[in-house]
Amino acid sequence: MVSNRGSTSAVFHDVRIATVGNNHPSGEDIEIVTVPPGLYFVASNAVTGGSAWGRPVLVTDESAFFPLTFARKYDVTTIRFRDQLGTPWQWRPTDGLVEVAPEAGRETAARP
Repeated sequence: MVSNRGSTSAVFHDVRIATVGNNHPSGEDIEIVTVPPGLYFVASNAVTGGSAWGRPVLVTDESAFFPLTFARKYDVTTIRFRDQLGTPWQWRPTDGLVEVAPEAGRETAARP
């Protein structure tokens, strides 16, 4: 589950969520180009092979889902994204949310 909800929700860009588990010990990042406000489900493709993660799908009824944060063998290790102003951010369990330097060669201005 990827949640972008709340009274101050904005559109986020270039979202990369690093995970462990899902039969991928080092994890394969969940990559989402744009995340508008809402709640999204990203399916695990561990059984079918290929990419470890499916495409995000907007969730209208979350009662049937159990996010990875409730499972002991899965973990989200890092979340990186750009906010609506193009500022890059990173979240880690040890550091919380911190602003980071732009990656070399990556656009940092907000997209039109």
